[in-house]
Amino acid sequence: MAWRRSDRSAMLFRVLCVLALPLVPGCAAAVIAHKVMGPPPIPAQYIPAKEPMLVLVENYHNPSATAIDGRFLELRIEEELQVRNIAPVIRADRLESVRSDPAYEKMTIPAIGRAVGAKQVLYVNVRAFGVESTVGGEMIKGNSEATVRVVDAATGDTRWPNDNPTGYPLKVTTPWLRKGADATEASLRDRMADQTADALVKLFRKYSPDEDEGPVE
Repeated sequence: MAWRRSDRSAMLFRVLCVLALPLVPGCAAAVIAHKVMGPPPIPAQYIPAKEPMLVLVENYHNPSATAIDGRFLELRIEEELQVRNIAPVIRADRLESVRSDPAYEKMTIPAIGRAVGAKQVLYVNVRAFGVESTVGGEMIKGNSEATVRVVDAATGDTRWPNDNPTGYPLKVTTPWLRKGADATEASLRDRMADQTADALVKLFRKYSPDEDEGPVE
């Protein structure tokens, strides 16, 4: 494929900039490197062991409040963990089998993990997951708030985060959208689940800031 002159010029400029970096003062070199090579990757907050992992999503204080959204979010997180090869994931149907046991409500997080054969549990406590609207109902917006932690299924210890036993806070907010065929409460919940799963799994892998989509706090 023939290169256009503009393509060759752009490539030559990048090469010359990189070669010139050692000759440029520190701050200026950083600016040039950022423009030429893009922003530096963001490191993982934590790298889970390559051991069977159970994804458990619930509202700890009110399990029924987010039961349906929680199940869907579990599946989205499992899918993202598998795509990114973060850790082997326990199938959701094994968790559902344990949930059907009358004794489930009294089981601890590590006990649930052991019951499905997991070595670690990715525990997501969903504190809020819903859609709000303006007074007239013309605009809608989604909010998701959760805490995330990785629990050792054998000992019950929190593997991560070490400095916050309640979990790492994760908040996802969608922009205000005009309610209509392309923006319904159901589609907004799907969008929130996608964005929450994406933001959550980014905690466990190195990624480029260019991947970010939507406001995540």
